[in-house]
Amino acid sequence: MAVKRVVIVGGGGAGDAAAFALRKKGFDGEVVIFSADQNRPYDRPYLSKEFLRAEVELPKVFLHDEAEYSKQKSTSWCCASAARRDGFLVCLAWRTSTRFARFATVRGSARR
Repeated sequence: MAVKRVVIVGGGGAGDAAAFALRKKGFDGEVVIFSADQNRPYDRPYLSKEFLRAEVELPKVFLHDEAEYSKQKSTSWCCASAARRDGFLVCLAWRTSTRFARFATVRGSARR
């Protein structure tokens, strides 16, 4: 059975890299990324330092521009504050769930 959906929990740099690596290796199924962030992945040091000091523009903060995500096809971002893995089911904070064939947890540290 071919893998149809990969779930990645963590929408930071590691989750972003995992999604792009899947595509680079030829995976053409659905990639779903659950992240506590509402925006696409961004460079945390830029956001916490240079951006707040107005040394870089907002587009520079994001790891990839919108067009690069469009090329990824069927990669979706869902804002989720928590997730639990039970077999092949991810349960989200708002009590919904999604099934998957493969799962990766790439969460970073909590915001201060």
